[in-house]
Amino acid sequence: MGNIKFWLWVIFMVAMANQWQRITGSGTARPDRCWDEERSALLELQANMMSSNGGHLGLWETYNEIGYSDCCSWYWVRVNSKTFKSCHSYLMSWRLTSLEYLDISFNRFEVPVSFNQFVNHSKLTYLSVGYNTLTTDTEFKNWIPNFQLKFFAIEGCVNLQKLPSFFHYQHNLIILAIDHNQLPGNFPTWLLENNTRLADLYARDNAFIGPLKLPSSRHLYLEQLDVSNNELSGCVPANISSAFLNLNILNMSLNLFEGPIPSDIGGFHFLALDLSHNFFSGGVPRDLAIGSPALFYLRLSNNKLTGQIFSKDVRPSLLFYLFLNGNSFEGPLPSNIFLKPLIILDASSNNFSGEIPRWIRDNTKLLQLDLSKNHLEGSIPVDICNLKLIQVLALTENKLSGPVPSCVSGLPLEHIHLDKNQLVGELDALFNILSLKTLDLGYNSFTGNIPHTIGSLSNLNFLLLKNNQLQGEIPTQIGLLNKLSVMDFSFNKLYGPLLPCLGNLIQAENDAETGSSYYHATTREAWLDFLSWISSARNYHISYGIDLSSNRLAGEIPIELGNLSKIYALNLAHNHFVRRIPGTFSNLHDIESLDLSYNSLNGRIPVGLLELYSLAIFSVAYNNLSGAVPPSKAQFSTFDKSSYEGNPLLCGYPLDNECSSTKSSDTSNDGSGDSTGFVDTESFYVGFVVSYGSILLGIVAALGFNPYWRTAGFRLIEELMLNSYYFLLDNVVTPIKNRW
Repeated sequence: MGNIKFWLWVIFMVAMANQWQRITGSGTARPDRCWDEERSALLELQANMMSSNGGHLGLWETYNEIGYSDCCSWYWVRVNSKTFKSCHSYLMSWRLTSLEYLDISFNRFEVPVSFNQFVNHSKLTYLSVGYNTLTTDTEFKNWIPNFQLKFFAIEGCVNLQKLPSFFHYQHNLIILAIDHNQLPGNFPTWLLENNTRLADLYARDNAFIGPLKLPSSRHLYLEQLDVSNNELSGCVPANISSAFLNLNILNMSLNLFEGPIPSDIGGFHFLALDLSHNFFSGGVPRDLAIGSPALFYLRLSNNKLTGQIFSKDVRPSLLFYLFLNGNSFEGPLPSNIFLKPLIILDASSNNFSGEIPRWIRDNTKLLQLDLSKNHLEGSIPVDICNLKLIQVLALTENKLSGPVPSCVSGLPLEHIHLDKNQLVGELDALFNILSLKTLDLGYNSFTGNIPHTIGSLSNLNFLLLKNNQLQGEIPTQIGLLNKLSVMDFSFNKLYGPLLPCLGNLIQAENDAETGSSYYHATTREAWLDFLSWISSARNYHISYGIDLSSNRLAGEIPIELGNLSKIYALNLAHNHFVRRIPGTFSNLHDIESLDLSYNSLNGRIPVGLLELYSLAIFSVAYNNLSGAVPPSKAQFSTFDKSSYEGNPLLCGYPLDNECSSTKSSDTSNDGSGDSTGFVDTESFYVGFVVSYGSILLGIVAALGFNPYWRTAGFRLIEELMLNSYYFLLDNVVTPIKNRW
């Protein structure tokens, strides 16, 4: 967490650098006269700070080319190394009356919420106290400060219930950041009214409610306004553009706004606009793009918008990021959303229809294209191969048909999602894209074998081929994919043995890296939706799972699968596996779902499975298993008879048939077949055939060697035949005739 905080601070400081230079008018330090009182105060502060290792800080003295330079030559102090255990009252009671810049963010300091200990800092203009703990103090509750801040940041502070009262006396603020505090109540419009030169206001991740009220007079300087992730509601004021004449970046996402987007929003000269995750309805204002020729970021995701996106003749020339997903746009994909500068285009989860337009070939800078969950039909155009930089191609849940163009093998794709379409053909081209990390082709009609070139996809993390028409054996080259996390080949026609090399697959060490890559390359919603689907629909966590169910795989289950100690889900149901359940499955300590049902497994259920304390889903139903089910302990106490049904030789709770009194249900068994009691199914049938075969051969031999026995035997057979004949005649045939 320390590193994360540090880099958050670095990013924030870089973003504020230009604004601070505008505030100070210069990026150079001014020489200050060194006062003994100031030197004494700084050294007193240093002496009372302790680092995380329990030691005191080093000397605050430096040397330069002209000789000795002590701490009094500084006109600002930044304390943000995140290493201090404590800070006494010295922090706020410095006698540094010339201090202009103070940054104590990202520490563990306890800062008085009134800030009255800054009462003597008349020259203070920059103050950052974010990510500390605020303490309640009662003295000087309504003190009037002697300073006028130009920059103030109070982000992520614990216990902050309202803005400090001294804010009401600040009138020169240019940058104000009050993010991540969960501040309640109405949006503080008075901050804008008090600070008429405020340029940037960041108020995201709070708990502001009610409507967004505008200041009573025009605000001429506000350029950036971020009120995202609050609970603001109602309609956006119709005159918002006249209230903020110079606003160019507006983020109102993740609120409860409703109604139409104000028509005069086109009066802004936006650089970036984010209205996502609200309840806006109606159309997009036709002048939105006309009034903002420099617009480079537009996000309208997850609303209820309909109609045209841009006017027919409007083509924003600088739009790099366009997010339209999660709305109700319909009709053919409009040509003017396929803009040459686009880097990301997300039009998923709408009602677009028709074919993917061929003019997509002009989007040569596109990194991500997401047209999932629409009603698109036709084939994937070969023109898509002109997107030489594309990394993410998502066309999930459409009505696309035909083969995937073979030329995609030359694209730098990392994530391909083509599932739930009607695509056909073989997979060779897709398995030659060496940069692939995610490949989802499920619910199509792909045919042929899984290509042997799969072994060259060394970065592959998710491989989902469910519900196709694939056949043949699983290639041994799959054992080379040591970053594979999720593999789903279920509902195909694969046959042959289960490869022991699957037990050598390890949990991908860079799951987080793949997730982060996909997160940044795509929309946040797409990634979270993918994780949710993997977790809920497939019983998978993001970590590791294998599903080979509903195929024609045969042979024994390799004991090497017990090496998959980090696997979360293993599904081998509906195949033709034989012999015993490997005792090595007791090593699958993290497994939560294990399904071996509908096979031909025999022998006992290994009692070692009782050690799988995370197991939540378990089924061995409809096999030929025998003996007692594992004792009702730990996770096995949660499984009912449906987990074991279809095995007539199994006994014990929760099944209805009890085990023999000579059996001990607690007998340890590792699946090797050494224990006594119920014979397994294979031994039973062999013994049955041998025993009755021996009896039959004995009878034949006796009749052949002894004439007397042979004569008596034939007479007995003749008598039995006559008795049977007359019995049927008297009791069956004659009554039937009498009825007719």
